[in-house]
Amino acid sequence: VGGFNTAFTFKNIRLSGLFDFQKGGVVHSTSLQWSKYSGMHPETVSFNGEEDIRANGLVLPGVKVDADGNVLGENDISIDPQSFYQGTFGFAAPNVYSASFIKLRELRLGYTLPNSLLGSNSTIRDINVSLFGRNLALLYSDLPYLDPQSVTASGNDQGLENAQVPSTRSFGINLSFKL
Repeated sequence: VGGFNTAFTFKNIRLSGLFDFQKGGVVHSTSLQWSKYSGMHPETVSFNGEEDIRANGLVLPGVKVDADGNVLGENDISIDPQSFYQGTFGFAAPNVYSASFIKLRELRLGYTLPNSLLGSNSTIRDINVSLFGRNLALLYSDLPYLDPQSVTASGNDQGLENAQVPSTRSFGINLSFKL
């Protein structure tokens, strides 16, 4: 787990960015498990190149074998997707994902007024106005549709996602000065 900050300054303008990352860990998503069970997950609509498995059936990757175990070729047998996903609902493995991520945590654009504009008798100096955004983008993650960082918080339930609320972005203006 870590992060890094970078900043660029040109004259009185400063642009900075903060990135967070995590390498490793796993997440089990109950939300994605339920979405497959109920037919709401995109995988329950199209899979393995087939665009409408609800109408045309689900063809799983694999091979066909005869009773003696001889391989007859690639699988081309279509099954009912609803039955498949409801039948595999209790299996955890299809809903376990890597908890690794890279996130754009903060972006800030600021301008510092020149002290010469304030006059020589001013007790206020280094006035800075900046716009910022926090929790702006999940740049990389294996966990689809969800934020793996909010799942791997502290406590006894690390790595278990269940009805996660979407991550919140925030935007603001900051005014700072020195006396």
